[in-house]
Amino acid sequence: MTDRPDFQAVGHSGGQVTIRVATDEHDRRGYQLTWQHCRPVPAAMFGVYALAQGIVFCQAELGGFGSAMKPPPIPGGCYLVFIGSDCEGLFGRQCPACKGYWRGQVNSRFCPYCGLQARLLDFLTPGQLSYVAQFCAKMTEALNSDTDGDHIVDMDAVADGCIN
Repeated sequence: MTDRPDFQAVGHSGGQVTIRVATDEHDRRGYQLTWQHCRPVPAAMFGVYALAQGIVFCQAELGGFGSAMKPPPIPGGCYLVFIGSDCEGLFGRQCPACKGYWRGQVNSRFCPYCGLQARLLDFLTPGQLSYVAQFCAKMTEALNSDTDGDHIVDMDAVADGCIN
């Protein structure tokens, strides 16, 4: 069964997230995230808010070019995390009820196996949740560092299998 093309592993789309840490004139530290993608494969992303411990609690409403992003429901104490697609522009999903796995668009809200309707957050895969936890650890490290500057999360390093 593993030789079927629809069950082959699909690599990550790659890209880089830059965490830019800065201190203002009142000695308050903050961050800005940017995401860039330069690989010759489709790519998409969405954002979630997570507690510093890596616990996802809501989807971020990112808006679009030229529009303001809706602030997090918890002021301070949470991080914005970008989650990137695979190299076909799709996202892995896992049903919390039947444990079925599939790939779909960012707005997948129904399990194709058991029909469960749930929030995007409820369908995050163990790999995505692990990434969020690691990203939050990197963010905490960046914000606790003594110097301002850029901290890069390089997903191109894990995406080399996408381009043949």
